[in-house]
Order: sequence, then C-alpha cells, then structure tokens
Amino acid sequence: MHSGTIERVDVNSGPIMSRSGVGVGSPESMVTDLFGDQIEREVRVDGTVDLVYVPRDAGDQNYRVVFNVSEGAVRAFKSGRLPMVMLDTGCETSQ
Repeated sequence: MHSGTIERVDVNSGPIMSRSGVGVGSPESMVTDLFGDQIEREVRVDGTVDLVYVPRDAGDQNYRVVFNVSEGAVRAFKSGRLPMVMLDTGCETSQ
C-alpha cells in the first residue's frame, strides 16, 4: 500500500495463479512461451531472474507482472503499478 492505495500484490506460494495459469512452481519456459517478446529478462544480484511482463495496451503501460525465477521455476510473482511493482521490498507506508 502506498498513500492509501493498493499498488501491488505479491504471491509467494500456491495455489494462486496469474490469469494465464502461471503460479509458484511453474517452469520458466511456461512464462516465456506464453508471453514471448513481452517479457524483459533482468538478472538480480542474488542470481535469480526476474521475467517482467510488459503489456502492449496503452491503458496498461503503467502496470507489470514480475515473475521471479530460480533454478528454472517461478518462485514468486507480483503484479501492480509502476514504480511500486519493481521495488525489491513491499511498498507499505504509514497512513
């Protein structure tokens, strides 16, 4: 939450999945096969990889879904509005 608005949702365990059926434990290849060139790959300092889904619709350009991948599988994902969705830590602030 940031300034009283929910800016992102983090998923660290199942059974919650994205609209496309990707969840914690899904193979990395599922994400890249589903979203193709809409995925930006970012290697993190800890050696894991963020697969960032970038929407094409103009109305969704301020949103992202970030799949964190380790050893070939999704270990967590988050969805929300820029810039909060790209932060390493939660975006909770005091009201």
